[in-house]
Amino acid sequence: MYIEDRIAQLEIVSVDQGKQIEMIADGLGKLTIEMHKGFAESKKQNTLLRHDISLLQKDMSGLRKDISGLRKDMSGLQKDMSGQKKDIESLKSDVIGLKEDVNKLKIDVAVIQQDLKDIRHEMDERFNLIDLRFDKMESNFNGKFDLLVELIKAK
Repeated sequence: MYIEDRIAQLEIVSVDQGKQIEMIADGLGKLTIEMHKGFAESKKQNTLLRHDISLLQKDMSGLRKDISGLRKDMSGLQKDMSGQKKDIESLKSDVIGLKEDVNKLKIDVAVIQQDLKDIRHEMDERFNLIDLRFDKMESNFNGKFDLLVELIKAK
């Protein structure tokens, strides 16, 4: 009987182990399904992330081109500004030269005005002398004319 009891016990143990194996298999099946779902979800997210990364890379490429264009534009502007600075410096020196010329002309005009004043004064003096000479000639002429008239009357 000992063997029969042992066999019965083994049957019980084997039924219990079978149930445990079934529970483990169910758990393993559920776990496998969850793992497959997780992997599928991870693949979806990975695909979405790769798509987003691809879009970002395209955007970055466009931005790089835009930045490169802006750098070229800035370089052109800097060259233009450099040329304009040179032009401004040239204009400044031209203006300085013109100011110097104007100042010289002002001095020349002042000298000419003074010369004109001097000439006018001298002309006024000469006209006064001429007037005096005419007055003297007139008075001499009148005196001689009177003398001539007296001489004619006396004859």
